[in-house]
Amino acid sequence: MTNNGLIDISGIQILKNLTNVTLKDNNINKMDNFDGLPNLVFLDLNNNKLRNIEKANLGLLPLLRVLILDNNYLKNANPFKKFSSLNFLSLDNNKITEINKIEKLVDLEFLKEVSFLGNPFIKMFSYRIQIIKRIPSLIKLDGYEVSNEEKEYIQNEILGNQAQNTNFNPNQAANTIHDYNYKPIGNNDNGNIAPIIINNISSSTINNLNNRIMNNNMTTQDKNPKVIIQLQTITINI
Repeated sequence: MTNNGLIDISGIQILKNLTNVTLKDNNINKMDNFDGLPNLVFLDLNNNKLRNIEKANLGLLPLLRVLILDNNYLKNANPFKKFSSLNFLSLDNNKITEINKIEKLVDLEFLKEVSFLGNPFIKMFSYRIQIIKRIPSLIKLDGYEVSNEEKEYIQNEILGNQAQNTNFNPNQAANTIHDYNYKPIGNNDNGNIAPIIINNISSSTINNLNNRIMNNNMTTQDKNPKVIIQLQTITINI
């Protein structure tokens, strides 16, 4: 039921045996009517018109493990704490401006992966550290694994000690490339591939990046603290 212009999903609760529901690319503005789906495991509402979920009749959805709500207008993730089996939560490109709007996710003991890319609050200092500290069950944040350095930094902070790894910068960790995945991109207005600007990348990461992609048809310019990568056929997904 994707890309159908749906606004209202009243009546979906009669389909009590549904386990997977994909309603992305519609105009749904209320997250109601799912409370009658006790077997629901996967729910995708990417790219809809969801705004205020505080008063929504979310239900308990005891088996829900994957919830995708990218590209909506949500300002608060705390109501999702009631989904006790949740393992994966994606809220990319929403309107969350304060970190206290995600703090109650700590109640989700099985939550292993979350993504908040594109939300205003991720610009805060030491963003990754602050999230990992608040949701200690995480193994991935924004698609990247929680590193041993991040865990060590938090542990030392909890114990009241200074981080022993003096080379670890918790603020830079939010922008460190852990892996490189390639995907096609389109042309810009001039017919050329648009450059990618990557902020706060260390010189060692730059060297590693260049080594990984040296066989591709591309040019690079190092403009510390920014790297502009001009690709002809690929881009780097970070």
